[in-house]
Amino acid sequence: ISPTGWGETRSGKRVYNASLEYNEAQFDLLFHKALKRRYMALIDYMRARDLLELNRKLMEIAEDRLDIKRKSVDDLDFDPTALIAAEDDIIELQLDIIDLENSLRDLEDEIKTAMDADGPVSLDLDNLIDIDAIRQAMEGFSHPPEMENIHIRRAHLSTELAHNRYSLEKAQNRRYLSFLQFDYEMDERRDFEEAFLFKFGII
Repeated sequence: ISPTGWGETRSGKRVYNASLEYNEAQFDLLFHKALKRRYMALIDYMRARDLLELNRKLMEIAEDRLDIKRKSVDDLDFDPTALIAAEDDIIELQLDIIDLENSLRDLEDEIKTAMDADGPVSLDLDNLIDIDAIRQAMEGFSHPPEMENIHIRRAHLSTELAHNRYSLEKAQNRRYLSFLQFDYEMDERRDFEEAFLFKFGII
């Protein structure tokens, strides 16, 4: 038999319970982070899609302006630098559009993975909450109690777990006996009471 230290069993139970609560808080934190990644992916998708649409409209305007510059080559007041600038604008917009298209494809893949779906990504823009409504909701939002904040709760539980582990280590250091041993040797001893042997080790 290996005896426990003074208060070791109680401290061990506290460490076990604190570990369970900390792991639950850790799970909640990871769950919140996963939700945040999903929301951010949707926001980034809408932003990239709107920027892509805007850049395509700008491309139409830039192409019209370039056509006008090319048609005015024979004019006496023709400015070649303006033509070069118009061509540079086209190239820059083309690169921006390619970059946004790639970003949209990556975001669509991320959203499909999060939603466990293979179909095309589409959003119902008619039922989206506008920015003013979100601002009003946030202004009227009452902050939850401190312990309902997952980050604060996890920090408290981490501290509590560390404290309980320290108490357990102290209790283990209060083991005054390393072992207890009971033997029965009736074959070698005639007296029944002398047949029982009790041995112990001191740390």
